[in-house]
Amino acid sequence: MIRLSRPIVATLMVAGALVTWVVAPSSAASSKSASAKTYTIGVAAELTGAGAGTYGIPEAAGFKVAEQELKQSGFLGKTSLKFVQSDDQTSPTEAVTLFNQFVQSHDVLVIESSYTSILEALAPFAKQTKTPLIVIGSAGTGTSFPYVSRMTDFHAPMNTLAKYVISNSFQSRVVVILDQTNPALVAISGVFQKDLLADGGSNYAGTVSVLSTNTDFSTTVSQVASLNPTSVLVLTAPAQAGNIISQLKSGGVKAPLLGHPGWSIQVAQLAGSAANGAVFPQPWYPSQLNSVKFVAEYKAANGGTVPSAQAAQAHDTVWLIAVAIKRILAEGHKVTGPNIENTLAAASRTKAFQQHALITGFTLNSQGTPSYAGRLVAFVNGAIAPLS
Repeated sequence: MIRLSRPIVATLMVAGALVTWVVAPSSAASSKSASAKTYTIGVAAELTGAGAGTYGIPEAAGFKVAEQELKQSGFLGKTSLKFVQSDDQTSPTEAVTLFNQFVQSHDVLVIESSYTSILEALAPFAKQTKTPLIVIGSAGTGTSFPYVSRMTDFHAPMNTLAKYVISNSFQSRVVVILDQTNPALVAISGVFQKDLLADGGSNYAGTVSVLSTNTDFSTTVSQVASLNPTSVLVLTAPAQAGNIISQLKSGGVKAPLLGHPGWSIQVAQLAGSAANGAVFPQPWYPSQLNSVKFVAEYKAANGGTVPSAQAAQAHDTVWLIAVAIKRILAEGHKVTGPNIENTLAAASRTKAFQQHALITGFTLNSQGTPSYAGRLVAFVNGAIAPLS
């Protein structure tokens, strides 16, 4: 266990992104102070490694757009947030190293991770330092950690997907392709099966297990085909899902394809036309009417790339933090870990946050559990479109 020195008054940490606030005693601020104050937020993003394309890079870009948006808005007055990004290499060891570095430099910390292994490595430090963690992705889904809040709700979206499957009579023989090495996906599989049964559906016709390192899915395709599925739920990381879908189609499996909230446009980019019509839940999609400005600014800053749901979640994390900080200072309190922990839920319900948030209806409860409307999208010619 790496031990941290304690020249800190407060820390907020976000995982998945993990956001951590670390404030030196001399820099504590209140609404009574007339001096300008900048809270530096270290972002340990998955800029390289397995999580880069799907999570780290889009989320890092989302942070940048939101930071600029916040600055231009004047929302915080003389107070400002500054995000400084570093690469955690999709490595728990590197993430812990960055955590330690940010704490020692008294930064307000954001640690970017959608990987359960990284969250589990950092969670003990959250408890030790009373550092609130905000998890952007579904890291550690199904596991409870002290001082952890989440930006991804998988219960309502997967329930919406279950209702869709039943309403379209796809439920009689649901086959799941599951990455058994991913605890979050294993938990999602259990939730979806319970939702199917609760809504009058059937147990899975079968579960075909894969490893995150697999690339040849010829055996998987044969196993799925032998189960005569009425629909196939692919619970793997996006890059692997794209490969699986391509091989399913070339192997003659014609059943409707389903996905999970962690899917991204990367699935369609890899699967090509084989992904057309695949349905999956998302917290956000680019054509939402409240997102025109964000999409335009994101594309302008990222060579025309369309933002993903992960980028939108990073955007909303920035605004959630900003609203929480403003609320704490307005009440004359210090920016401490416990104060932030106790303010996030209330901040998520404010008019200010709801006006700036991209994810419609997003709120946190006092345990840091998120809630928002489950919405379904589908791949249409390489793009993500709301299900009509």
